Amino acid sequence: MKKFTLANVIGLLCFSGVMSGCNTFPIDLGVKEGHFRIENFVQNNRPTKEYVYLMCRFNRPIGFNLPRDYAAGFDVPRQYPAGEHKLWVRADVNKPGTAASKYAFVEFDVSLDEGKSYMLNRERNEEEISVWIEDIQSGEKVSQIKTATLALEPFVGNLRLRQCEEGTV
Repeated sequence: MKKFTLANVIGLLCFSGVMSGCNTFPIDLGVKEGHFRIENFVQNNRPTKEYVYLMCRFNRPIGFNLPRDYAAGFDVPRQYPAGEHKLWVRADVNKPGTAASKYAFVEFDVSLDEGKSYMLNRERNEEEISVWIEDIQSGEKVSQIKTATLALEPFVGNLRLRQCEEGTV
């Protein structure tokens, strides 16, 4: 007969606690009632890193410090109230061996439906990027395709803050 040691008992208690905790607090991946869900585009596993994301949150600019914002859930889908929206989107592209990232900014006036999940997507050709919002389930584009030139970001004062204040998220 095997004797229970203190280490065995502690291990069993920890295992039981984890198992009961997972059953008690299920992870809910659904979309809240009256909301839509949107995912940012993140491609950071290739030599050229690309990020396309909502530039604003709580009507304030985000993403000016990608490592901080990434650690704070930059890559996590967010939910917002469904309906008509004015969304500012920022694209960051960084090629290895270059001194700085290049950026593009586009604005969408779009209606996003309750209960749906959307994704920011892009197509890049050298110094231009085309950005759109698509329905994740159907792959259908739900916004216009906006094309902008990728460039070093000039000093724009508080322009990004004003843009976010005009937006709806």
